[in-house]
Amino acid sequence: VGAREVLIAYNVDLGTSDLGIAKRIAHELRSKDGGLTYVKALGFELKQRRLVQVSMNMTDYHKSQLFKAYELVKLFAERYGVPVVGSEIVGLTPMDALVDSAEFYLRLENFSRDQILEKRLFAPSPLSLTDMSLATFSEEVASKKATPGGGSVSAYMGVLAAGLLSMVSRITLGKKELPKAADRLQAALKTGEELRARFLKLVVDDAESFNAVMKAFKIPKEQQETRRKAIQEATMKAAEVPLLTLDSSVETLRLAREVAENSAANALSDVSTSIAAARAAGEGATSTMWRRRPNG
Repeated sequence: VGAREVLIAYNVDLGTSDLGIAKRIAHELRSKDGGLTYVKALGFELKQRRLVQVSMNMTDYHKSQLFKAYELVKLFAERYGVPVVGSEIVGLTPMDALVDSAEFYLRLENFSRDQILEKRLFAPSPLSLTDMSLATFSEEVASKKATPGGGSVSAYMGVLAAGLLSMVSRITLGKKELPKAADRLQAALKTGEELRARFLKLVVDDAESFNAVMKAFKIPKEQQETRRKAIQEATMKAAEVPLLTLDSSVETLRLAREVAENSAANALSDVSTSIAAARAAGEGATSTMWRRRPNG
């Protein structure tokens, strides 16, 4: 089901009581009679004010802007020697529709809508990598951007590996008869959740550290010493993150053995999957670290 554009109800008042003039202008203005596209218009009498009104429904303000409708009504009214005495918007209207008119009448040069304060204040904050859905995260990985790349994906494999171990621990502890090694599984669950949180942070840290490297390389070459120092520091940091991922992967593999020895037999396939994911995290982190090492 398609969604239609926001409809703007826009009226222009004319300084005359002659309803015929408003109707003739509406006829020339509306799209079905050859006027502005996406504009429906009628003429109405405002008896109490002794005025008439051209009442419009703007069904696509991107294609036919408010200022175009106003200027055309004004142009047609001048033919009849009638002034425009005001206009009104009925109900809500998108900010962009008003900005279109502001740009036109103020003749703004080099203006960007990013300069609008409210747009900055109420713009949605970009999602952190760890707040994204799986689909969105995979789209970010598949995009042409350099991050998130192999380092973040390796860390996310660690997230899944640790998560599976936490799941197996919870399932085993949730059985009617507590296992003999309940205390060890409680400790394993605590460690698994700590590892999962650590890996999640590394997903973001890896992307941010590599972005810092790319930013350092953009420093003008004329600033030789500043550029060299920034690149060196950023590269060292970027190499440290996958090292932490590797260390956490090894810790996850040790934890997997502990969980496997004390969990229900029907959950061992999940432990096996966790081991595979932890190995992938470690191998990916090793490759990333090798490529990022200074002078690597």
